[in-house]
Amino acid sequence: MTRLVAWTLAAVLAVTGLALAGSGNSAEKPRLLSGAAWLPSARAGQLALLDGSTAEVAAQVKVSSGGRGLEVVQQGAHAYAVDTEEGALRRVDGATFAVTPALASGTPGARPIPDAREGLRAFASPDHLYAVDVEHGVFTEADAHTLARRGALQPLAADADAQSTVLDDTGTLWALDARTGDLDIIGAGRHTTRRHASTPGPGRLVLAGGSPVLVDLTRRTASLLRPGSGEAASAVPLELREGDEVTVSGSPGSPRVYVISRGVLTICEFRSTSCGSSVQLGDSGQGFGQAVETGGRLFVPNYRTGKVWIVDLAGTRVVAQPRVITPTTRFQLLTRDGVVFFNDPVSERAGVVRLDGEVVKVAKYDPARPDKGVVRPDVPQDDKQNRNNKDDRDGEAKPEPSATPLPPDPLPGPSQDVVPPPPTGNPPPPPTTTAPTRLPPPNGGDGASDPPTPSDSPSPSSTPRAITIAATTTAPTAGEGVGLEVRATDGGTAPRAAAWDFGDTLTGSGLSVTHAWNESRTAQVSVTATFDDDRTATTSIPIAVSARTVTLTVSNTGAGTVTGQGIDCGVDCQETLPAGTTVTLTAAGGTAADFRGWLGCAQPNGDVCTVTVDQNITISSSFADVVSSGQTVVEGSYTVDLDNGRVGAGSWDIWWYQASFTQGLEESAQMTPGRGSSTGSTIVNLGVTDFQSIGPEQLPGLAYSTEAIPGGPDVPNQLVDGDVFAVRTKTGNYSKVLVVGRGRWDITIRWITYKSG
Repeated sequence: MTRLVAWTLAAVLAVTGLALAGSGNSAEKPRLLSGAAWLPSARAGQLALLDGSTAEVAAQVKVSSGGRGLEVVQQGAHAYAVDTEEGALRRVDGATFAVTPALASGTPGARPIPDAREGLRAFASPDHLYAVDVEHGVFTEADAHTLARRGALQPLAADADAQSTVLDDTGTLWALDARTGDLDIIGAGRHTTRRHASTPGPGRLVLAGGSPVLVDLTRRTASLLRPGSGEAASAVPLELREGDEVTVSGSPGSPRVYVISRGVLTICEFRSTSCGSSVQLGDSGQGFGQAVETGGRLFVPNYRTGKVWIVDLAGTRVVAQPRVITPTTRFQLLTRDGVVFFNDPVSERAGVVRLDGEVVKVAKYDPARPDKGVVRPDVPQDDKQNRNNKDDRDGEAKPEPSATPLPPDPLPGPSQDVVPPPPTGNPPPPPTTTAPTRLPPPNGGDGASDPPTPSDSPSPSSTPRAITIAATTTAPTAGEGVGLEVRATDGGTAPRAAAWDFGDTLTGSGLSVTHAWNESRTAQVSVTATFDDDRTATTSIPIAVSARTVTLTVSNTGAGTVTGQGIDCGVDCQETLPAGTTVTLTAAGGTAADFRGWLGCAQPNGDVCTVTVDQNITISSSFADVVSSGQTVVEGSYTVDLDNGRVGAGSWDIWWYQASFTQGLEESAQMTPGRGSSTGSTIVNLGVTDFQSIGPEQLPGLAYSTEAIPGGPDVPNQLVDGDVFAVRTKTGNYSKVLVVGRGRWDITIRWITYKSG
């Protein structure tokens, strides 16, 4: 069934799959390394395990005969392959790489929803596996190991799609019905519906800080939802225009969303209910996908250019724009344990993007021999080695017949919700971390025996123990202490000792510890617990450390404004910033005020203040109220009214007086104040001095008089270039006047008249 819905506001929000992680329940030690991810290759019908630390393929596993529709959901060490052509699921065990159902069995895979095809999605948590058909609006829970359906099919939001269905950190499934705006909530054994949670029309669900965020594109709002009820706990307005191509994603560790439209990234904080920071990503708003965050940086894919824009979140600036793949490729971008992966879900192309923009490209398989190196856990090691040696000698591979090249997918347009689902979801805490090589069999042999069957159950002393880490918070600020405790989760005895690695070169010991990180980062905290029988178990979780925040306050006196780093004072005079942020403030008086100086600024430079904000701080700016200001040319024997800047006015404050000609001499000149009761202005010459340094606080105390200032040539000329004189105007205001230049008959002056008092 295909739905075609025309919306006025085009919403091209990048669809994401899941890279959910947990501790897992394998009977073997999980193989998955920290910073390793399962990546799909639809053309070859494979999943590849890519080690992010070495940028090497640790395993290739065949999960389908090959085609176009292959996605992956990662839960702990294990992977769930979603074949949308067959509407089938397969599970890859992270310890043995065994595939369930086995590919050799001839079945297309488990089909918990028999009629599902392109709409099939999987959502996995440590305790639940949901199969969802977003095309037909049904879902069911499935067994995490056998993939068999548990219970009957249940209705879900009838008009939900992959972009409006998410699984939060508590294992609750959320689905938004675009037709009605109803929100379905499935969790804790209950299925509830919040009616009219959103305006009917384009709406999306994303996760921020592990909680769902409802994006209502008709109302142009994003709302952080409360667990259980689905009511809005906080909301921010979105500055969108009709027809915008919009992408929204959430921060894994903070209640924050990233909105991209018209080539501008806007950062919206639910704590402050504002969207205060923005970054220009490009002139065109076309082709941007859903961003992913790690290590204090945001990675934004652009499908048109094949580039990834890397944004430093603390400095809100673009630091790199590496090209990772050929333009117009709809590649996936995902993070795991602080590593950023890119992947072409159709072909062999994949790789790793480092925080500094370095790109390491990796081939997930050999395009000429797709099945070379594929792990086959159902074949004895000796047989596999002989087969591989024979393939190497023959110089040819035996690929699946369907592993043929496919044409590239079209680039999404403004009205398409067609970006393929890359893995997303909960921040992935990896389980036990061992090298991604095959574990020796329990009999200590060389790996030639088959994997253990249920009858080969290990003795209690060899059964791995399961543990978890309890944290007082997984999203602290820098310098904030986090309490960490290791606990057994398998019902057995508690550990007797524990060794910790805090992911910042520091270590600790004890069942309960407290640690603080000094800078913004995503730290992978791991613990190895030892039990009374000397068995050990290892697990880890990510801790998303955000920058410590401080408050910058600007205090204004006068009618001017100060702007910079989110400050626009007089409208917005306070901003919360990451500690250590360097801020540049600029003062502007306009025509109504004259900037006089800074107080509390570490590096003042005229109307610019530069300060590094390490703690709460107040910067004061001083402006004097201005009656008039400007620059003008005054011709000989013309007057100037300094209260309004008029030249030749009947009411005046200064007169550029030209005396009569004298035999053999040029005309003499002088600057004369207004005399008599009709004007009453007075004047004083200050000589050549710094015009800017003279402020309104100094002017009232000067010795004014009615004596004119001589301007030559038959008398000493005091009105030279750079000369400054002050005037007390006829209305009682105070002016400072700068001689800019002299002509034969005229004089050019610049003045500022301050309001008295």
